[in-house]
Amino acid sequence: MANIQSTNLPLWLREDGTIYKLLVCLENYTLSLDTPSTTTTTFCGPETATGATTFNISFSAVCKVGADSTQVTLKDCARWQVNGTTLYFKMQSPSASSAGTLDVFFAGALLVTASTYVAAVNDAIKFTGTMTGTGSLDILPTA
Repeated sequence: MANIQSTNLPLWLREDGTIYKLLVCLENYTLSLDTPSTTTTTFCGPETATGATTFNISFSAVCKVGADSTQVTLKDCARWQVNGTTLYFKMQSPSASSAGTLDVFFAGALLVTASTYVAAVNDAIKFTGTMTGTGSLDILPTA
């Protein structure tokens, strides 16, 4: 059994339409899922109830001059956050052009809800952000 390499699971984003773009010069990202739960202790034993699962993506990227039309940049992320733009994301491995069963698939709608821009001495300008899911998370691709 082989590992899935992170380079084979890029973060794809789209603002509208069907054209997904890559977040430019991504250093790392994390997809977090959270299912709230409540456990009540009874004479019959513990009973656990769960709520709806929520999700968010945190990321870190390096700013790039001259990004092309297939890349999401710092300016895109800032614009989306300020305008409250709903985005759609997709993570899948193998890539969409590969035939066969997907090992990993996540997709859903989200909003950019936090961002930070860092300019450190002797380093590239970086930006980090959080995108908070809205609605449900798809874990199986639609036909």
